[in-house]
Amino acid sequence: IANRIITFNPCDGVRVTRPKTKKAVKGASLVLKEVYEAIKYVFKDDVYFQALFLFALQGRRKSEILTLRWEYIDFDENIYTLPKTKNGEEQTFILPESIKELLIVMKSNNKHYVFESPTEPTQHIQNIRSQTNKIKKVLNNDSFGIHYLRNLVVSAMAEQGVNATF
Repeated sequence: IANRIITFNPCDGVRVTRPKTKKAVKGASLVLKEVYEAIKYVFKDDVYFQALFLFALQGRRKSEILTLRWEYIDFDENIYTLPKTKNGEEQTFILPESIKELLIVMKSNNKHYVFESPTEPTQHIQNIRSQTNKIKKVLNNDSFGIHYLRNLVVSAMAEQGVNATF
């Protein structure tokens, strides 16, 4: 290829199949309950991180949670909107009462992002590794992480016969 002219792209027509990355969690309904209880226990005195992890337990992506702004939440209609999701589309979700109550307590403290950085008030929090590790330790589950919660909630829905997509 060095010093020669390529007259056609040798990769034309080549399709690469991505490996499946979805992971099912066995016994998800029971694990979901354990995770919920761990979140409530670990953050019983911290509405900020309790709300953050409960959003994750609803199946939200880390970036969707961390970049959530107050203006995207409608407390009257009990909904919140994510203007930009991974697929680039705006999506609206039901705001569970348990999370709404936590957000109402938090609202007086923050102005821009729901999960503002404690050091930079106009920025969202960046690192939640320490808090994730607290739950991981209580659960004694090395698989635990924010993305694990997406797998968990979808697996629990499947166990109950609920389709996660429509």
